[in-house]
Amino acid sequence: LNHRLPSLLARQPGGVRLVVVDSLAALFRVEFTGQQLVQRAELLRSFAAQLQRLSSTHNVAVVCVNQVTADMSTRGLEGKREGEGRGGVKPALGLAWADVVTVRLVLHRREEAGEEGQGCRAEPAPSPRTLEVVFAPHLPSSSLQYLITAKGLRCLTS
Repeated sequence: LNHRLPSLLARQPGGVRLVVVDSLAALFRVEFTGQQLVQRAELLRSFAAQLQRLSSTHNVAVVCVNQVTADMSTRGLEGKREGEGRGGVKPALGLAWADVVTVRLVLHRREEAGEEGQGCRAEPAPSPRTLEVVFAPHLPSSSLQYLITAKGLRCLTS
């Protein structure tokens, strides 16, 4: 992050428009205790600041993929607290990462009835997916459904 990415972006001015970090949570999702949690939060904030600086300096969008974890704090009928998790899950990196995120999008796929046991079908039917804008200072909360097909993305929401 400190050497290779800045070097690549400098060698390709305007040629790189998107940087994807997949999965950010894999780098930080280990057991931390006590003082280590503070160090983890500091590392996350430093990582975010570096990515924001690179984004601004090189005019490149940065997408960091977070993982989800089960939300064990079952509250209400759907087991989620206000502003936390979707469908019984919540972001794995927690508040330390949530505080530095500029835009939060959630992507999820709905399993179709009978999809799990499709066997050896040559071409499984694509499952509808949802893109949800959870937080963005310049966008209203909204969502859309789409399919991923051999021809690309197809929006299902008008």
